[in-house]
Amino acid sequence: MGVVLNFVIKNLELPETIGALLNMIGHCHATLVNLGVDADLWDVFAEALLECSLEWGEKNRRVEEVRKAWAIIIAFITEKIKSGYNEARKGIIYYQQTQQSMI
Repeated sequence: MGVVLNFVIKNLELPETIGALLNMIGHCHATLVNLGVDADLWDVFAEALLECSLEWGEKNRRVEEVRKAWAIIIAFITEKIKSGYNEARKGIIYYQQTQQSMI
């Protein structure tokens, strides 16, 4: 996740590019339902990232504006991953239903 966070931070002026990458990450995770990756996981993921962000950097720089900025970035990351995940899950479910109806 560190590589993704670095990419996001370095490319904040390119939200479409970041969004596309995060969407693909969500798509990739959609096949992991059997391993416990479901839609609720992304909310837990966001909470964990937010909690960690409160510990990053020097204590005297953890002002309210920085916390709000991290909250916005984390919400963006999570929503884009969640969107890709949900899109892919719909496609997988549709494919499975189509295959079963052909049997």
